[in-house]
Amino acid sequence: MNYDNAVAVIGLSARAPGASDLAQFWRNLCAGETAFTEISDEALKAQGIHDKFLAQDDYVKVGVGIEDVDKFDASFFDIPAREACVLDPQQRIFLEGCWEALENAGYATEQAERSVGVFAGASMNSYWMRNLGCQPEYVSSNAGFQALLGNDKDYLATRVAYKLNLQGPAVTVQTACSTSLVAVHMACQNILLGECDMALAGGVSIKVPQDAGYFYQDGMPFSKDGQCQVFDKDGSGTIFGSGMGVVLLKAYDQAIADNDNILAVIRGSAFNNDGNRKVGFTAPSSEGQVAAIKRALTVAEVDAHSISYIETHGTGTNLGDPIEFQGIQSVYGNGDMPCFIGALKGSVGHLETAAGIVGLIKTVLMLQHKQIPPLANFKELNPLIEADGTRFRFNTTEQPWDADFPRRAGVSSFGMGGTNSHIVLEEAPAPGVDTVSADLTREIVTLSAKSASSLEQMSANLLQWLEHNQDANFHHVCASLQTHRQDFSHRRSFLASSVEQAIDILKNHPEQQLTMSSPQRDSLVFLFPGAGAQYVNMGRDLYRSNATYAAALDRCLDRFESLLGLSLRDYLDSAPQNTDALMQAMQAPNLMFPLTFSFQYALTQLLADWQLQPQACLGHSHGEYIIAHLAGVMDFETVTLLVAKRAELMMKLQPGQMLVVPHSAEQVATVVADMPISFGAKNSAKNTVLSGSTEQVADAKRKLDAQLGGDIKALHIDAGLHSHLIDAIYDEFLAVVAQCQLHAPKIDWVSSISGEWVNEATVTQSQYWADHMRNTVEFVTASTTMMEKYPNAVFLDLGPNQVVGELLRENHADKNPSVVPFARSLRQAVPDTAVLQEALSRLWLCGYTLDWCALNPEPVRPLPLPTYAFDRRSYWVEYNQDPDDALRFESLSFSSDTQESSDSSEQGNRPNLMTPFVAPATSTEEKVAQIWRQFFGIAPLGIYDNFIELGGTSLLATEVIGDINRVLKCKITLSNFLAAGNIHKAAELVEQWHEEHELKLKLEILDMLETV
Repeated sequence: MNYDNAVAVIGLSARAPGASDLAQFWRNLCAGETAFTEISDEALKAQGIHDKFLAQDDYVKVGVGIEDVDKFDASFFDIPAREACVLDPQQRIFLEGCWEALENAGYATEQAERSVGVFAGASMNSYWMRNLGCQPEYVSSNAGFQALLGNDKDYLATRVAYKLNLQGPAVTVQTACSTSLVAVHMACQNILLGECDMALAGGVSIKVPQDAGYFYQDGMPFSKDGQCQVFDKDGSGTIFGSGMGVVLLKAYDQAIADNDNILAVIRGSAFNNDGNRKVGFTAPSSEGQVAAIKRALTVAEVDAHSISYIETHGTGTNLGDPIEFQGIQSVYGNGDMPCFIGALKGSVGHLETAAGIVGLIKTVLMLQHKQIPPLANFKELNPLIEADGTRFRFNTTEQPWDADFPRRAGVSSFGMGGTNSHIVLEEAPAPGVDTVSADLTREIVTLSAKSASSLEQMSANLLQWLEHNQDANFHHVCASLQTHRQDFSHRRSFLASSVEQAIDILKNHPEQQLTMSSPQRDSLVFLFPGAGAQYVNMGRDLYRSNATYAAALDRCLDRFESLLGLSLRDYLDSAPQNTDALMQAMQAPNLMFPLTFSFQYALTQLLADWQLQPQACLGHSHGEYIIAHLAGVMDFETVTLLVAKRAELMMKLQPGQMLVVPHSAEQVATVVADMPISFGAKNSAKNTVLSGSTEQVADAKRKLDAQLGGDIKALHIDAGLHSHLIDAIYDEFLAVVAQCQLHAPKIDWVSSISGEWVNEATVTQSQYWADHMRNTVEFVTASTTMMEKYPNAVFLDLGPNQVVGELLRENHADKNPSVVPFARSLRQAVPDTAVLQEALSRLWLCGYTLDWCALNPEPVRPLPLPTYAFDRRSYWVEYNQDPDDALRFESLSFSSDTQESSDSSEQGNRPNLMTPFVAPATSTEEKVAQIWRQFFGIAPLGIYDNFIELGGTSLLATEVIGDINRVLKCKITLSNFLAAGNIHKAAELVEQWHEEHELKLKLEILDMLETV
C-alpha cells in the first residue's frame, strides 16, 4: 500500500461534556452515556434568566457543558492573573489542550527542535459578549486593548505558537461547524508540503454560561426535548455544548523513522463547499458532501468498501440526517462487510467548531481499542432513512470491531454555510517489538511540575496509571518520563526496580520519594580529593557493569603498570579475604596515587559519556592532576607520567605520616608552634592536617591530645605529604615537570595551594607543580573562592569516601551548597551502581537538566502516560446584571490563594524565582508591591523580583504604570519603569519623581517671590 500521502496521529487531547480527559471520554462512549443535564430554575435565575421565560413551554431547561470553564493554570503559561481574567476561556482551554497533546506524544520538551505548526478555530466568544463587552472597564484604554487581544478569535493559533514557542505556520481556521476537521486537513497539507515537521490541529467551543438552556422553535436546529437523537425517528434537532479537541500530526514515514507512538493514520482528507447546490445558505447539500467524501477516498487511495465505520456529522435533524445518509449510501453503500454508523452528537451534543475534531478523536480511540461504542440515544431508525438491505449498521451496544481489511473509518464534519470536510482514517500498524532494556537493576522515576500541588497530583495520576497498566515495561515508563517530559522546578524522584515496587513506593513510602524545589541550575563543579580517601575495590561494580568506565580504567591501569612495573588490578577487584592486607598496602604513594587517579579518570570518562561536563573544578592536593587533564593542561601521557613519577619519588622519602586534628589551624598552631612539623592542609575550622616524619607526627599527637583533645587520628597515608620532607625530592620533580609540555587551562579551576583561580601563567610553570607537592593545602581559602563565583552550582564529589564534598558543606553551611556524591563511601553497604543512580537522581532534583538521551542511548517509544496536572484556579469576570453598575478591575475573580498576605515568603503562590524573597521596607515599596500583586495575582512579591520574570510585558507595564501614577500621584515613564525592573527600583523612581517635583515647586515659588 502507498503511504506517501499518509499522516500519523501521534498525540491527542480532549475535553468533552462529562469527561475531563481521554480515559473518561472513552469510558462514557463505551457505556453509551449522554451528557445532557437538566437545569433547575434556581440555577437558571442565577444566570439571569427571567421568571417569565422559565414559565414558557418552549424554554428547554437542559444544558451540556464541561466543568471548570472559569479555571486555568495561568502561572504555567506565565500569564499574569489580570490578563488571564480577560482571556477568552476558549483560548485558555485550547492552550492547555495543545500542551497535553504534545506531552501525550512525547514532544513537550524544550529539546524537541522541530518546526511545529498550529491550525485551529474557536466558536463565537460568548464570554466577551456576555461578561466583558458590556462593561466600560474592558472596552477602553489599555485594558480594552488587552481584552481585545485576549478575546479575538484571530489570536487563537498565534497565542499557542507564542506560549509554546512553536515556529511553524500558525493559522486560525473558521468554517463554522466543520472548522476543526478542516484545520486537520490543512495541517496535513502543510506537513506533506514540508511547511512544518509536525502540526497541532483542532478546535474549541465554550458556551458562557454553561447552564442557561435555550428556546425551542419549530424549523430551527435546536432539539425540542433537550436530547440529540441522531438518525432516530424521534430526533428533533441538536443541542449545542462545549468541548475541545486537538491532535498532533506528523508525516507517516517520519513517525515510523522517529519511533513515535502512532495512534492512527490519516490516509487522506479533503474539503469543499456546497456552493448554491442546496435550498438555502444554512441547508446541507448531499451533492457537496458526496464530492468531499469521494475526494478524500481518492487521496487516500483506498476502496470505499474497505471502510467499516463512519463517524457522521449527524445533527439529529429531520432534514440533515436523511441527506447525510443519502450521501453516505451513494459512496460507501457497495460491499458486503458491515459498516457501522456513529454520531458523537448523540452523546455530547453539537460541539460546534470542536465537533469535527472530537469526533475524529473518538474514532482514533475506537481504532486503538478495536471496539465500536453504541450509538447513544438511538432507539429506532428515522423512517426517512432506508437502510434495510444495506451494509450499514446502527448498533445500540458496544461490540468488537471486526474487519476483513486493516480497520478503516471515515469521519465527516459539515459546516453551516456549506464547507464540508471528510477524513479517511486507518488503524496504526502493529508496533514492532521493542527490546530495549536497562543495564541497571533499578530505574529512576522522575516527576516535575511548576507547583507543589501539581506535583502531588501528578504522583497520584502516575500511581493510578501504573495500577491499571501493571504489564507495562518499567524501563519504558521511566525513559518516557525522563526523555519525553519537560523539567520544571518542583521535582520528585525515587528509585525502583519494577512497576510493582513503584506502586508500593508511591502508595506507602513517601520517605523514599525525594522532593525538592529549586531554580534551574546550569553549572556543574567537579570536586576531587587527594590522598587518603582510597579503599580496596573502589568502583568495582562499575568496572563490571559499565563498558565506558571499564575501558577508561583499563587504559589507566595499563599505563601505570607500564610506568611503575607494578600490578594494580588486584587492588580494585579483589576477594573479600584479601581486603585488609591490600588496604594497608594501598597507603604507599606508588599505589595510592595511580589507583586514585585511575578511579577518577574512569569516572570522569563515564560522566562525559553522559554529557556531564564541569564548568569549574576544585581539587584537594593530588586531585588537581585529574583537573589538569580535564582542563587540557596535560594530555593523558603527560598527566599519567607525572602522577607515576611523583609517586615514585615519594617512595624515597623518609617514613612519614599525616595527622587529622578536629580543630582550626589557629588553635593547632598555638600547640605545635615550636615543633618541627608542617601544616599539610587547612581544610576547615574543624579539620586541620599536620604532616612530617613518623616521630614528629607522634610527638605532635601526644601534645595535641593533652592540650586540645578530640578525635585526632592518622590518615591512610605512609608519607609526610605537603611538608618539609618533600624538600628532598623537590628539585628532581621540578626537573621532570620542566621536560613536559603544558597548555593553558580551558575550564575554571581554583588552586588548592594558593586558593586563587589558576591561569596560563601559573599552571604551565614547572614550579607550580613542585610547590603544589610541597606547600600547605589551603582548602578553606580555595573553597571560599569557588563559592564566591559559583554559589548556585551543583557540586559533584567524584572521590571515594566523599571527603571533599563534606568539607565544602562544613566550610559554607550558611550557603547550603548542593553537593552530590558520585562515588560510594566505605560507609555505604550498597553497590557503586546504586550510588551512581542515586547521584543522578539527586543531581536532577537539584535543578540540573540531565541529558536523559545520553543516559538512555537506545530510543524508547514514548508511552501515553498521564499528562501534566494543571494547577487550575478561577480567573473570571462575572456577568454584570446591572448595566449601570460598572465592574471595576478590583472585583476580578482570582482564586482565594492569590490574595495571600505578603508578610511572609512562606505564604501564597510565589513561584520559584532567581531572586530571594525580600519584603517591602518602605511605605512606597509596599504600595508599589500592592499594585503589582493586583496585576500578577501572586503573593508574596519581593522587592527584587523581576517584572519580566514574573510574566510582565510592555503592554502590561503600561497598565501597571497607569495605576502607580494614579495611586502614588506621580508621572513615571514606560522606559524608566522597564529599566527599573523591580519593585525596589520602581519605588525609587516614585520617590525621586516626588523629590524632583517638590524641588521644582520650591524653585517656582522662589522665582515668584523674587518677581514680587
